[in-house]
Amino acid sequence: MVQEKTLVIGITGGIGSGKSTVSHLLELMQIPVYVADNESKKLLDEDPLLQKELQKAFGEHIYDAGRINKALFAEIIFGDTAKLKQANDIIHPCVARHFRQWLHQKQQEGVGIVGLESAILHESGFNRLVDKTLLVYAPKDLRISRVMKRTNMNAEQIEARMDAQMDDTERLKLADVIVFNDETQSLIEQVQRLLQGLRN
Repeated sequence: MVQEKTLVIGITGGIGSGKSTVSHLLELMQIPVYVADNESKKLLDEDPLLQKELQKAFGEHIYDAGRINKALFAEIIFGDTAKLKQANDIIHPCVARHFRQWLHQKQQEGVGIVGLESAILHESGFNRLVDKTLLVYAPKDLRISRVMKRTNMNAEQIEARMDAQMDDTERLKLADVIVFNDETQSLIEQVQRLLQGLRN
């Protein structure tokens, strides 16, 4: 049965906040989630139009046998705000287009609620594709210790990443729903309550 309107929840949060955990919980509760970061990485290698546009902007050498040279591409765009913006202006519309196709497919399948996970939901303009924004929030110290446990980054490197992302104060202002992943409340219960509220 085709779904007339599929509700889209935008899932966002800073590094170490636990947005992937929340996305995983939603998937366990039968809510499909489009993870923008994962899909954009695939599109860099699989979308010929995107490949063509990036080669035109940054040179043919950024691709090797049809696959993007990640190290070289990162070297070109990071540390150069103009080039990073140029790359994002090419990549983000492509991801948005791909998401719309995915959403259409889910509507055809009769899915009532889906998620769109993105760390840069507002900065990328993906917030325009969602009906509700869910912020996964955790205190800075806790986020730093989580990232240190799962990567070989030190506290300074993590803080630099955090500084490059939107500030939590801004995110809190833009959120419709907040899930607290600060180990004081059950994440599962919060996500269940959220879904219950959306379904009623």
